[in-house]
Amino acid sequence: MQTQGIQEKEVFGMVLGKLVTQLREQRGLKQVELAAQLNISQPVLSRIESGKVQPDAYLFEQLASALGTTVPALSANVREAMARTASAAAAATHTNVETPAQAWNQAVAVAGVVGLLSLIGFAVAAALSSSDAPTAPPASPKAPGPKPS
Repeated sequence: MQTQGIQEKEVFGMVLGKLVTQLREQRGLKQVELAAQLNISQPVLSRIESGKVQPDAYLFEQLASALGTTVPALSANVREAMARTASAAAAATHTNVETPAQAWNQAVAVAGVVGLLSLIGFAVAAALSSSDAPTAPPASPKAPGPKPS
């Protein structure tokens, strides 16, 4: 039986996990605190952060809210980090690849899963720094006051 290598859904899980970890840490939360907000156990959150478990749609929405962002913004950051990971993997392995999956698998072949996780960590940090990173929604604009005479 031939293995198919790392799958996109596995990379998605790893990227989402790194993103959740970084956003949680930026907010100064411990795993147990965020887990309590989400009404899940700390071990479940740990498995999400390690990329071993992916949240369902409801929990994804709850995660976004608890981390001060929206589902579209969180999804966009995951997609951007996945693209950056594929680009970095292709550059690091000096290969021309046609698909992101080929880049991820080449990175795993050359540097192992730990190497891929390192690339994901850098890609997530870059995605967060290049976006108007998930933060709490902006305050509503103040009503204009009287004009000075």
